[in-house]
Amino acid sequence: AQMLGALSLFHLWFQREPINSDRDVTPPLQEAEDLFYLNLMNRGVIIPAVHMACISSAHTPDDIDQIITAMKESFLAVKEAGLL
Repeated sequence: AQMLGALSLFHLWFQREPINSDRDVTPPLQEAEDLFYLNLMNRGVIIPAVHMACISSAHTPDDIDQIITAMKESFLAVKEAGLL
């Protein structure tokens, strides 16, 4: 997975090839992406269906820690499922 974004907005792309521009984006590894976002949601981190997320000044340091932990655990779940 690769994280792309601008300023406080970010999007995770599930693809193996490097992304240097929008021309490099290929269809995602859908099963891995679906499992990742389901795991995030089950850990209390909700990202809209377009998978564009943001961090803002409304987020506390504890919120950021929860997001980081949820992402790590979700990536591990996808890896354990053999999808990454």
